[in-house]
Amino acid sequence: MMLELTDFLLLDVRSVAEFNAGHIEGARLIPFTERSNYIPELFPYRARVILIYCAGGVRSSRVSRELADAGFARVYDFGGINSWPYEVVR
Repeated sequence: MMLELTDFLLLDVRSVAEFNAGHIEGARLIPFTERSNYIPELFPYRARVILIYCAGGVRSSRVSRELADAGFARVYDFGGINSWPYEVVR
């Protein structure tokens, strides 16, 4: 999906320490514990595809549901970076 899309938002909902240890290139960090502070900032992206990931898929699944409940129509739970087969940025 990332190879086919040109306009999407990639969200990493892990902690700052996890993000700094390695993240997918182009990802924007929104720590899971602070997500309620960031959701209003994401409203301009409601029509765009939003891909969300965490370490194993639990946090990203929850944030995906919360964004969908808030009116975001094109939200996809990307799962966990632990199964990401490509390089990460450190």
